[in-house]
Amino acid sequence: MRLKRGEGQPNVEAVPCCQRYSAARVMTYPIDSKALANLLLDWADADGIPISPMKLQKLLYFCHADFLGQYGFGLIKQGFEAWDYGPVVPSIYKEFQQWGKRAIRSRAESFNPAEASRRESVCELPSQEQRTIRLIYERYRYRDAEELSDRSHERGGPWRHARSLFSNGLNMDRRITDEMIRNYHRLFHG
Repeated sequence: MRLKRGEGQPNVEAVPCCQRYSAARVMTYPIDSKALANLLLDWADADGIPISPMKLQKLLYFCHADFLGQYGFGLIKQGFEAWDYGPVVPSIYKEFQQWGKRAIRSRAESFNPAEASRRESVCELPSQEQRTIRLIYERYRYRDAEELSDRSHERGGPWRHARSLFSNGLNMDRRITDEMIRNYHRLFHG
């Protein structure tokens, strides 16, 4: 099954979060960052690996970057910003900031307007897509937050580029674009 990009594909039914399939059961991308965060947290819990908010941000970034480098389109909807300690999805920061440097023991929630309530963000992926993301997660899961942060700060990388633009009065929102990420990570995925 080949991954395809696009919203509003024919025969796509409206279902929660990132769970959208066409009649051919092809996953549409990008998916919600809160749903992916919860999936990564669930895997880490099952593996007995504590995940701090900083490490979660870096896992999200490297999953997105490696996926973008491999497939040419982004994994998550929400963009990254170049904060002091590396790439950050602001909504994920806000969701988990109360954990500080401790391991996260909660899950991200999203607002469901149909029910006027908040629910845990759930992402049920087809097995092939889940295997792809799982392989990326496994590449980084045992690295600590500082090592992942250092790696996200590499010379010539997207974070440094976005910070440099900001320092020069450009890119005032500190956005790390998918184009910046794709151009850099293309070096690693041919």
